[in-house]
Amino acid sequence: MAIETIGNQSQATNQLLYSSLVAAGMQEAYLQEVKTFYKDIARCQMPDYFAAKFPNIVAPDGSMMTPSAALPQHAFFAQAMPIAVMEDLDVNGGGATSFPVIRQVQDVTLGPREVKTHISVWNWRSDVQGSVQAVAGLLARSAEKKADFLLRDLLNNGHTATCWFTAATGGKHFFDTNIPCDLSDGLSGQTFSNYRTAYPLTVANLAKAVGEMRTIPAGDTVPIAVEPDTLIVPSQMTFDADMATLVGSIAYGGSNSAPGQPANTAAQGENVVYIRKYIKKVVYCDVLANPNNANQLSTWYLADSRSYGLLYARALAPQYAWQVSPNDFFVFEENLYKFKVNTWEGAGYGLPQFIQANRGL
Repeated sequence: MAIETIGNQSQATNQLLYSSLVAAGMQEAYLQEVKTFYKDIARCQMPDYFAAKFPNIVAPDGSMMTPSAALPQHAFFAQAMPIAVMEDLDVNGGGATSFPVIRQVQDVTLGPREVKTHISVWNWRSDVQGSVQAVAGLLARSAEKKADFLLRDLLNNGHTATCWFTAATGGKHFFDTNIPCDLSDGLSGQTFSNYRTAYPLTVANLAKAVGEMRTIPAGDTVPIAVEPDTLIVPSQMTFDADMATLVGSIAYGGSNSAPGQPANTAAQGENVVYIRKYIKKVVYCDVLANPNNANQLSTWYLADSRSYGLLYARALAPQYAWQVSPNDFFVFEENLYKFKVNTWEGAGYGLPQFIQANRGL
């Protein structure tokens, strides 16, 4: 590649300047703002919440008030589950069944997370392009994205992992079939399912899932009024999600036939999901699916935007620390500069009635 003149500099200086510009452009690609999706799919408690609750520990900006302060190790999301059922009485006497009040608490464990890097003092000083001086921004990428990874693991493991109500429901997982509606002893005998297999993302399946979630009752047999309006998909399913929610007219045929359509014929119909505007938001999750996992690549989730299904808590904003002083241990002993970012966060399962997992395979 020819070297263009940059000002009235020497060829050697022009080469250096050109290399610096290229390096800056490459570095800029890594330092773009990190896209996150955790706030779109989870009910969140952020540092400002903890600052209001623990003003002597957490500052409104997410920093620690004092380095020695004890950080909260749990975040609690609690509610009393409706259990009691209205009954018909006998005019000759007698009363209705008395149901216990059940208070349920979803306990999200908070803990430390850390990302760390280092570079030799000599390599730092020889970095004429200044690329490694953006190390803080590089660490911020991993620190900010950690919340997405925590929620990704919850979604991918929800059909097998033990969750807060597993013991009380006889071994039910967060994504499961025939879960007691009271998330406890099944006192009213009502159950619901929020997990399907062999259920690909199509207009028909999406519309059916919306209708089914709207009928999920609480323990008192009264529907909870779930309003599924958020579609969550791995980014690899962008085409499927767009076809199911954005295309107004659909051609039916073959295995994707319209209701009542004769076999081996073609038909065209309106997309009811598009017309009814069931889905208000599609969340494309770029780290949700392992590219080599066919099940994850075909799984889509339908959720209520109130985000009661998944829970996330972050008590501290990312905390930066570094050792670059000549008197710092690693600088003095090892000729290394060290940098790190810490957070204090966690994620957990909430109420399974508000989210449904559907695997295409």
